[in-house]
Amino acid sequence: MIGSILISGLLVLQGIRPAPEIEQGLLAAGTGFETTVHVTYGDEPGPTVMVIGGVHGNEPAGAEAAGAIACWTIGRGRLIVIPRANVPALDAKTRRIPGLEGDEGDLNRHFPIDPEIDFGSEYGAELWSFIEEREPDWIIDLHEGYDYRERNPDSVGNTIIACDEPEVLAASTLMLESVNATREEGSASFLQLRNPVRGSIVRAACARLDVLGMILETTKKNQPVSFRARQHRIMVHRLLQHLEMQPCDKDRILPHVDAADEFVHVALYDGPGANATAFATLLAGDARFRTRRIGPEAIRNGALDNADILIVPGGSGSRQGRGLGAGGREAIRTFVETGGEYIGACAGAYLGSVTYDWSLGIVDVEVIDRKHWKRGSGIVDVEWMKPGSDQPDLGDGTTGIRYANGPVFAPAHRDEIQDYEVLGVYRSEIALNGAPTGVMPGTPAVIMGSWGDGRAILLSPHLESVQSDPETRRNLLELLPWLAGISPPGSSPESDQ
Repeated sequence: MIGSILISGLLVLQGIRPAPEIEQGLLAAGTGFETTVHVTYGDEPGPTVMVIGGVHGNEPAGAEAAGAIACWTIGRGRLIVIPRANVPALDAKTRRIPGLEGDEGDLNRHFPIDPEIDFGSEYGAELWSFIEEREPDWIIDLHEGYDYRERNPDSVGNTIIACDEPEVLAASTLMLESVNATREEGSASFLQLRNPVRGSIVRAACARLDVLGMILETTKKNQPVSFRARQHRIMVHRLLQHLEMQPCDKDRILPHVDAADEFVHVALYDGPGANATAFATLLAGDARFRTRRIGPEAIRNGALDNADILIVPGGSGSRQGRGLGAGGREAIRTFVETGGEYIGACAGAYLGSVTYDWSLGIVDVEVIDRKHWKRGSGIVDVEWMKPGSDQPDLGDGTTGIRYANGPVFAPAHRDEIQDYEVLGVYRSEIALNGAPTGVMPGTPAVIMGSWGDGRAILLSPHLESVQSDPETRRNLLELLPWLAGISPPGSSPESDQ
């Protein structure tokens, strides 16, 4: 275990500082609410801004954005970030603390503006004490609405709810301009509202501590987590610019890759055409991984720079490729060519091939029987090959793996691309919807190829699915640290969590 000491209510973890100007610690250590706090210092004095995410567990974009903001560097002042403020609710994916109803279970109703009234929970009181001790000048709480305020007055989605102070209103106007400049034609605008709800962290901090604050609300409706999290980042970044804190780029979503870093930095694509749920669930249970969801805008803007591995999950390969655009696809090719690792599952495997005008073309493989791509879904038998190098085995013998319209592969014979290695072969098939029989058996199910200094692994079936062989799912996790060069095959570093 990593050693720790208690400083002003913050349990500081020793030996895991990704940069000299960043410290990490634990709030509510040893309780069910234990959560990590990140404190970043600039080289010059300046304001202190506190950013909180994950107060409501069914609003994942706030926690996702705050986790990325915790990786930012600044030139002036101090940036305090609590990405997962309500761990029990986030784990349960519920608005309220599991087992509690009404305001008792709503952490954002535990903070009275009257100092004579008790806090709504012991954890709320501890969080408040931490805020008091750290004396922020600004406090920003990241939330999500269920619908767009502009179209549904019953929801607060796509709003900035500002304390009614001239400095806050002026800053929120700049933040609105920044995020609205990125919206597509016909999409809902962000609006300004005033006076955060009573009982909220921000309302109490403004009333009792004279802190300047606001709640940033994105909208969950029909938008991926990465898109909403980026909207949060855009708004927070504009505030830090306004305060002359000299923040790094808003699309920095992972900490700088350090040779001594024991964690695997994973960028999980959840843009158009992607269903990232299964991979997110698989990775969330393993403390070795630092995972951030990523969309096409961030990829085009260089967000892969600090990633070890990019995972593109199932969904629709054509929507993924076209959503990325030429710039996004080229950014991925460059990422792999310069040493990054790519894993594409089902749709992401289609994307990695050379077959389509929207493909990445990083593995010397083409899709055959394209007319019958919709072959159906079910469990197929995959025989695992013993790898020719030192990578971990994905399986032993033949196991059952979930299949859902994945690509059927054959060599493309492109001279400019290295030949791939077969890691698994189909021994049974799915042939529905008019697909001919006898096509899948004997074709590659899983392949690995090289592109420049990096590698790409294409998974035609869904190894990550809970319906697949459990040992194969565990082996897939062991493959990731090996790809990133973090640990030897089969090792599991002790967790600090």
